Amino acid sequence: MADQFSDVHNAEGQVNPDGTPSPSGQFGKIEDCAIVKLATTYRIKPLNTDVFVSVKNLFDQNYIVDRTRGILPGSPRLVQAGFKLDFRAFPDRS
Repeated sequence: MADQFSDVHNAEGQVNPDGTPSPSGQFGKIEDCAIVKLATTYRIKPLNTDVFVSVKNLFDQNYIVDRTRGILPGSPRLVQAGFKLDFRAFPDRS
């Protein structure tokens, strides 16, 4: 994600458009950052099942995503895992 500004004046610091300090954090530059996401799926053919895992923000980096209503931090590391079973692939036993 590249540098962004939260206001139309492209204020560099945490200042209001009139130059006064902005303790709310609503104005100013949002620094660039790189967030790493990782995902994989493994197919278990005899069980007709997919097992998956995904990780968002792999290195648990702190970053700002928005300043509209004050400083809003990005999501912390998130790990999700699960499985998907395909019932259609099983033979009919009736």
